[in-house]
Amino acid sequence: MQWFRKQNTFLRVFITLALIMPVILIPIFSVMWTARNAHASQAGLSGLPRPRSATSIFGPSTGKHAHQIYPASAMPGRKFPGVAGHAVRAAGRAVSSSHFVHANNAFAANVVASSDTSSAPFGPQPRNGPQAGVDPTNANHIVLVYNDYAPGGQGGISTAGYTTSTDGGANWSAAQVVHGLLKIDGGAYDGAADPGIIFDASGNAYLTVTTFNQDDWSTAIYVAKMAASSSSFGAPVKVAAFNDTHHVVEFARLAANAAGSSLYLTFNALSATPQAPNTALASVWTSHLYFAASADGGQSWSAPLAMGAGPQDYWAVPVVDWNGSIFVFYSGAPGLEMTRSSNNGQTWSSPRSLQSINIVGEQRGLNDVYINPGPAVAVDSGSQSLYVVYDGGKVIVSKDDGATWSQPIDALGSRFTSAFLASISVDASTHTVSVGGYSTANAADQNSFSYYYAQSADGGNHFSSPVLVSDNVSLPPAPAFGSIGRVSSVASGGHFAHLFWTDTNGTGGNEQIVTASVDVSQPVMGALQNSWDSTQTLPPWGLVFSAVGNQNVGVADYGQGSIGTVTATPCGGCSNWLTASAPR
Repeated sequence: MQWFRKQNTFLRVFITLALIMPVILIPIFSVMWTARNAHASQAGLSGLPRPRSATSIFGPSTGKHAHQIYPASAMPGRKFPGVAGHAVRAAGRAVSSSHFVHANNAFAANVVASSDTSSAPFGPQPRNGPQAGVDPTNANHIVLVYNDYAPGGQGGISTAGYTTSTDGGANWSAAQVVHGLLKIDGGAYDGAADPGIIFDASGNAYLTVTTFNQDDWSTAIYVAKMAASSSSFGAPVKVAAFNDTHHVVEFARLAANAAGSSLYLTFNALSATPQAPNTALASVWTSHLYFAASADGGQSWSAPLAMGAGPQDYWAVPVVDWNGSIFVFYSGAPGLEMTRSSNNGQTWSSPRSLQSINIVGEQRGLNDVYINPGPAVAVDSGSQSLYVVYDGGKVIVSKDDGATWSQPIDALGSRFTSAFLASISVDASTHTVSVGGYSTANAADQNSFSYYYAQSADGGNHFSSPVLVSDNVSLPPAPAFGSIGRVSSVASGGHFAHLFWTDTNGTGGNEQIVTASVDVSQPVMGALQNSWDSTQTLPPWGLVFSAVGNQNVGVADYGQGSIGTVTATPCGGCSNWLTASAPR
């Protein structure tokens, strides 16, 4: 300090500036780099999606060059691919974007269902991975569950958060968490993640979630009940717990039997060596499926039963059909797999391969955004139909209780652009099938994503062109190892389809849960026989008809010139549905 004071004024000014300038310039260069390399782009002038770019950060959605992380490719410094398959750190904050692709309020108003606005030092924190259920006894009652990273500043990692709506999704209650899971909240674990939700026939809601520790191999599955007369989940019940490298549980899901109080649960468990945590694992990871049942509404559970053929079985989803049979759909080494039980899960049929899929295990894009190829399933008891969406929006249908299946329909246009984390549901009153999922269709450079919706009014034989639903574009979470969750959600009831997705435009650029509701009883967009639909080569993306009329459609982005005028006319024998047709 004495030396500094002895220098002349010019030298002191020079030294001071040399010390201060890096502090000023580094953040400026960082912002410039982010704006240049991760900007939210607008759609082309035609409003149609551009073809997939070779420089897509998500990479191709199919084929051998798709970006992916297999369980065998654990990263140095990580115990395994995520803690129990979850991000080691909280899902990161994305650069906040004020860009709008276009407002969709006339089609389906966007509502923020859950967003953390708490102040530092504990907030705001991300919320992602939404799953929702509609109460079969009251279609205005909806329960939404998600990953809540609020415990990140309080000694935990993440937990199961939830909110409820009593007016069909227009308004949402204050966010809550399931108590009794984390060590900081009377539980036994550092974190909880990937919650799922179902309702039983009496209007009781059940949440399932996996828990994990950061520094050892302890993992578990819990189920919590929200009674029909309540708006909060009760104390969680432990289904199973493990503390070894051969049962690292993740991704549990539930199904309810319409008759009685039986619940069915599936989960997959990772297995690997060596058994020392926090090491770079060079061994091959495997994953096996397990099943457990409860005959008393989730108060007690059977011991987990191994099912599936292994050794790479992931993302199982159980459903119960109109006969009481249990179906489980999952991603296995041969592809999209199905197994069935007709005796409450005591025995299971041999796994059956339904379709090939691109990647079996955890698939991710740049910044570790999950692009889970696992299935989502919907059952329509009224029409006795099973619907499965998988691998970025491909839909197959069975009309004979799983004996035979249709050829896949690419409902979200994954042939043209990256599409991922699709969900599906059926409205019991109209039998309308709804599919939602993320897509990069509106990003010329594939650096951002939005949420899309497609619909079928004829039992899955044809689907409308995908329609942009989200008002905001979203950027992949940053820093690396961030996540938008492993799922999005579509839940139907009372002639509405309620869509839920992760949006990266929350406070401070954090992830939040956004929802939109589509009235499926009204004519929305065309696609039946002899019309443009997602099985054809050039779907008019984003084309929406709410009444009979004409729209001009161009496909310059595909290098094919103009289609011409697309005409919507009443569809004979299709109730209120419209047929959209165009010159061939």
